[in-house]
Formats: sequence, structure tokens, C-alpha cells
Amino acid sequence: MISGQELFAERDRIKKSLERSLTRSYDNGVDRAEKIRTYRILLRQTMLQLEADGVKATILKDIAKGEEAVADAEYEMMVAEALYKASNDNIMAQKKLLESIEADIKREWGNQHG
Repeated sequence: MISGQELFAERDRIKKSLERSLTRSYDNGVDRAEKIRTYRILLRQTMLQLEADGVKATILKDIAKGEEAVADAEYEMMVAEALYKASNDNIMAQKKLLESIEADIKREWGNQHG
């Protein structure tokens, strides 16, 4: 069994890691928003250009999404979304681990001072 001191040290380590993860999640969220914005603007610009070139309105979006720059922007957006989701999943896992450690600390404290 882990000692009380080790539990407190582990709790502190997890708290620091959680703080870093929260900062990383914020940064990933900002990056995600920027990538979504870039993709939407590029998609709109490409669709307007295709429309000006005489492409039928019913297929504008499909053709625009096939343009290399638009496809690249969509890929970047999807990667940013995956990173943002992964960072939030990591935060939730760390919170659960922290809750578990705190429960262990309470049990250890109760056993020593019961």
C-alpha cells in the first residue's frame, strides 16, 4: 500500500499536470477556432470563385471541397478538433485519477486518525 506521503506527492503531481493540461486545452481550443475560421473563409472564397467561373450552384460546395487548398484547410481543422477533444479527454481522466487519489488519502487519514 502507498504511504500517505506518497499519496500527497502523487496528488500534487496530478494537480500540476492538470493545470498544464488545462492550459494546453485552451491553446488547442484557440487553434481549433482559428482553423475552423480559416477553412470556412477559404471555402466561401472558393465557392464564390467557382460560381463566378460558371459552376452550377448545386455542385459548388462539393467541387470547392475538392480544391487542394480547401481540402488542406479542412484536414487542418479536423486535426485541430481531434487534438482539442483528446486534450479534454485527458483532463477528464486526470480529474478521475485525482478524485481516486483524494479518496485514498481520506481512507489513509481515516485509518491513522480513526
